[in-house]
Amino acid sequence: MVDLPTSPVTSRDAPLEQVVALIRDSQATTRPALVQVTGLSRKIVIQRVDQLISMGLVREGPTTVSTGGRPPGRLDFAADAGCVLAVELGATGMTAGLADLSGRILAERSRRLPFGASPRVALTRARQMFTRLLDQVDDRGPLRGIGVGVLGPVSPGGLTMDVVARGGWADFSVGDWFGERYHVPVWVDNEVNMMAVGESRLRGSASGQNLLYVKVSTGVGAGLVSDGHLYRGASGVAGEIGHMTVSADRSLVCWCGNSGSLATLASGRSIAKFGVVAMRKRQSPFLASIAPRQIRDTDVVDGAHAGDDACARIMSRAGDALGLAVAGATNLVNPALIVIGGRVGGRAAHLLTEPVRQAVEGHTFSLATETISIESSEGAYSAGVSGAAATVVEELLSGDHLATWQECLDDGTGTGREAG
Repeated sequence: MVDLPTSPVTSRDAPLEQVVALIRDSQATTRPALVQVTGLSRKIVIQRVDQLISMGLVREGPTTVSTGGRPPGRLDFAADAGCVLAVELGATGMTAGLADLSGRILAERSRRLPFGASPRVALTRARQMFTRLLDQVDDRGPLRGIGVGVLGPVSPGGLTMDVVARGGWADFSVGDWFGERYHVPVWVDNEVNMMAVGESRLRGSASGQNLLYVKVSTGVGAGLVSDGHLYRGASGVAGEIGHMTVSADRSLVCWCGNSGSLATLASGRSIAKFGVVAMRKRQSPFLASIAPRQIRDTDVVDGAHAGDDACARIMSRAGDALGLAVAGATNLVNPALIVIGGRVGGRAAHLLTEPVRQAVEGHTFSLATETISIESSEGAYSAGVSGAAATVVEELLSGDHLATWQECLDDGTGTGREAG
């Protein structure tokens, strides 16, 4: 994730961040409670609360029951003080959403993308969706930030890499592209990382704090949440599970140049390719009525669910390969929860979770599997947008960025309905 603010970031205000977080999460909603929970002086708490009220982020609500003396006023987080835009850019489609400052999605739209779409095509379509979302939601605050999940790794410097040959994404700054048009901070990360954040936030349980999210769609990728924090790796390429070697078959060549990788057996592209072969060999009655060029990975999934033997074999082979890769990852990172999601993963359900479960139980250190859960995604089609929105909100309400809110209020730039 990369922060590309359009205005200078002032020094971090930790007390301000702490106070707004407690009010937002309803852990302390009066000034006395904030003093007690934070250990800050009464003067500092009063100053920070007054500052948050002036910024429009906190409202003074009805008084609560008093235990003596002046009744304390209830403090409520103003989720409608702004909105954020979020988009997940996949290989063949995109989903965009508009959320309030609690991270709640207020509106969402999806549309297809041509495979291998250039940055100009994909981002222009994303901006068109943003325009419709901003127009669609009347009761919202001004735009405060944007979150973008992109296909493939993002470097620490905010530059994307190509995931298809000559796609035009190499060293492209998605953050600059949106920042120049909307004039708000932009955060960019791998779409699977955003999905992992979204799934973790959706579950909100202890297991969600140590989660391995595996997306099976056109490609295969993974995102890791460890102790509540997203792990990206030294150069931003953690989670490329699709390029783990799971087969010695050298005829299975991946786009990255290696052979026998997980993507050659379990990705949507490979599943669809095997489906075409099965149809042409007349092995699949389910796929027989579909033209070869129209066979999709989801058709193979549906065929397997319907009991078609050829489709079932394709999905079984994909599940076994996925299981080996996930078992290896489990030994390495010891998650409490493994979630299989994405367009194919979410639709496949037990067709993938069961072979993954068997592989994890059979190939993983026993202590790592005593309390582990393996499930299908609860938000296979919305986790990326939810995670991108949550990422933006968390960063906007951090001590670094909170200090810029007052500046926007003072110069009048934070009062409009839309930035940019």
